Amino acid sequence: MFKKTYEFEIKSGEVIISDPCYRKGALGTLELNVKKGIWIGEIYISKEMERKEVRNGHISSIVVYHKNSGTTFRGFCWDLYGHINVDSGQAGIFDNNIYPDDDVGEYQDIENYKYEDMKTFYAKACYLTNNNGYGIIDKRGIVATSGYGDGRYEVFTIEADNKIIAIKIIFLWDD
Repeated sequence: MFKKTYEFEIKSGEVIISDPCYRKGALGTLELNVKKGIWIGEIYISKEMERKEVRNGHISSIVVYHKNSGTTFRGFCWDLYGHINVDSGQAGIFDNNIYPDDDVGEYQDIENYKYEDMKTFYAKACYLTNNNGYGIIDKRGIVATSGYGDGRYEVFTIEADNKIIAIKIIFLWDD
């Protein structure tokens, strides 16, 4: 299993777990209250893809946790929180403050452009997943390609002191 680690910030205390092509509150999205602050995001690449280019590989899961919560989660149990739907081959966990309240925007031509040139939330997500397979959006959320693409995926959480401190999206059940 190959892992990439990033940091991002949740300022609002609420995250949207969704395919970035969906509007807030759409069927197949989740909204969770979480601990504010710096979060660690880990992207796990399936074993079958360790020897291949990551951008063309299969992401098996996204795991995020509050930086002050530790990383082992010993004594904690991952609880099934719900499911998300994916229609654009990608999904992520985003601070509510950066997720658009209405239209997520259109896909735009990403060839020969830089991330800074992307004008919409959806275009930024597409740029990251098309170029790397994963990435951080505006330092406030994490996005990745979703396993084998479109489908329905399970979301698990860990709670401490009545706040969610860890979230996991499983795209592929890997060893």
